[in-house]
Amino acid sequence: MRIEDVKKITDQTQLEKIARTDEDSMLRIEAVQKLTSQDVLAELALNDELGFIRSYAIKKLTDQTALKRVMSEDEDILNRNTAIRCLTDQNILAEIINGGEEYVHQVKKIFLGDSTYFPELENNTGTYTLDLRETARERLAELQGK
Repeated sequence: MRIEDVKKITDQTQLEKIARTDEDSMLRIEAVQKLTSQDVLAELALNDELGFIRSYAIKKLTDQTALKRVMSEDEDILNRNTAIRCLTDQNILAEIINGGEEYVHQVKKIFLGDSTYFPELENNTGTYTLDLRETARERLAELQGK
């Protein structure tokens, strides 16, 4: 199967199977991008062994409870940051803003992918302090039109 084949698939059950089990990660990404089930996307966002598959699933999630779980549980700090940027529930964002130092992390700048969500990591050198509270502040301001 090729990416062109996956692009033609509309059957969600078939897409789900590809997203969960295919050996080709590019096919899995394509399938994830076409999934509509919030339950399946949440399961992938929370449990897939590959961080970049989780990331694609996170970007498709609109389920606020699932995004909050990802933000709290994902081992990858950048995926946690992405989850915050996808949140629209202002109460959840306020909880993060009022949180403690557990939301502050040192991140090595070895980022090689799409810098849409992390423009400050484009230089790929040294370390970066990522404060998820600040990400939540920015997202809340964006939602409030400030």
